[in-house]
Amino acid sequence: MEDPFLTKQHQHALLNVVRQMLLQLNNRQMDTDLPRTTTAGICNPATAQLKGLYEMLNILVGGIKILTNDEQRLNNESFQMPSTFSTLTEELLIVKLSIEESNALLEGAKHNQDSSSLPEKANNSQYVSYDGTLVWKITNFREKMNRLIKSWTTNPSMKYLLDEAEQRILFYTIPCNLRSINLTAVVGKQMPPGWQYMQQVKDLSIYNVTSLTEIFLILQHFHRIRTLEIDVQNTSEILSRMPDTEKSVLRLPYLKRLQVYGIFELLTLINASPNLNHLCIDHDCLIHQLDNKSICDLFERQIIRLDICEWAGIEPDSLQRIAKVFKSLNHLVLVPKDSAILIDWIPLTLLKSWNSKELPSLSVAGSPSNEAKTNLRQWLIDNTHLLTEDSFGVEYQDDWFNLWL
Repeated sequence: MEDPFLTKQHQHALLNVVRQMLLQLNNRQMDTDLPRTTTAGICNPATAQLKGLYEMLNILVGGIKILTNDEQRLNNESFQMPSTFSTLTEELLIVKLSIEESNALLEGAKHNQDSSSLPEKANNSQYVSYDGTLVWKITNFREKMNRLIKSWTTNPSMKYLLDEAEQRILFYTIPCNLRSINLTAVVGKQMPPGWQYMQQVKDLSIYNVTSLTEIFLILQHFHRIRTLEIDVQNTSEILSRMPDTEKSVLRLPYLKRLQVYGIFELLTLINASPNLNHLCIDHDCLIHQLDNKSICDLFERQIIRLDICEWAGIEPDSLQRIAKVFKSLNHLVLVPKDSAILIDWIPLTLLKSWNSKELPSLSVAGSPSNEAKTNLRQWLIDNTHLLTEDSFGVEYQDDWFNLWL
C-alpha cells in the first residue's frame, strides 16, 4: 500500500487528510493551505508520518476485528443462557426430590428399628441399676424407715446407711458410680471389711466427725478419692489420736486436696496421701500441727498450695513461722476471721520471709489501707525489696488483695 503514496500529489492529498484529522483530535485551528511545491526535505517527514498513520490504522483494524468477534461470542452465549438456566432448575428439583425421599426412608427405618428393639429394651431394663443416692430426714423415723425398706422394689438394687442419731437414712443403688458423696461420720460403723459399693467416688465429704476412728472406718473403703473434706462436729475440741493398728491400713494414693474444719492430728492422713499437694485448713488446726517435726517435713515436701481460714488475731511471728515451714508453696491464701482488719502488714511481712528467686503468689481476704490502694505497685516497691524493673502483678478487687510474683 505504500507505493501509490510516493508521488507528490498523493503526498499532498494525504497530508491534507492527516492535518484535518489532527485538527479534529487536538481541537485547535491550523492553516490548511499547502504550497504547490515542496522540497525533498519536507517529503521525507511526511513519508514517516504516513508510515506511522498506516501502522495505527492496521492496529485499529485488528482491534475492531477482535471486538467484533467478542461481541458475536457474547451474543451467542446470551442466547444459550436461558436454556442453561432451565436445565439447572430441572436438575435442582430432581436433587431436592431425591433428598426428601432419602430422609423419608431413613426416618421410616429409624422408627422400624426403634419398634423392633422395644421388647429387648423392656427386657434389659429389668437388670439395669440406676446410680444415685437419696438422703431423707423424717419424723417417726423407725416406723417410716421400716415401711420404706419393705416397699422398695428389687429393681434397681438398693442398699442403705442409717444414722439414727440424726434421723437420717442414705439410700444408694448398686452399683453406685457417683463421683461425689456426703456421709455422716457414724455410718462408717455400718461398712464391714470388703465393703466396696462406692469405689468410684472421687470427691468425699465426711461431716459430724467425733473421732479419728470414724474417719478411718470410712476412708478404708475409698481408695480412689481425689478430694476429701472433713468437718468435725465440735471444732473447739482436739480429736483423739488414731490407734496404731488402724494407721497401717489407710491408703489414699490419689488424694490431691484435703480440707479440714476442726482440730486433729493430720500426720496419719498425709502419710497415707503421697500425692497430696493442696491443703485447706483452719488456723487453729494448723498451729496444732507445727510442733510435730515429722508433719512439718511432709508439709515442706508436698504442699504447694495452702489455704488458711478463720485466722483470728494474725501476728507476724506466726505468719513467719508458717512461711518457714511451707517452703514449696506456689500459692498462699489467707482468710482472717475479722474481715474488717487492714491487711497492709501481711504482704510486707511475707515478702521479707520470701526473699528468694521463686516466690509464691498471695491472696488475702481483706482490704489494704487507702494509702496502699492509691498505687499498690509503687507501695510495694517503696516498702519491700521489690524493684521497679521486677516482674510482678498486684490488684485489689472484690475485697481480695492478690499478688503474683
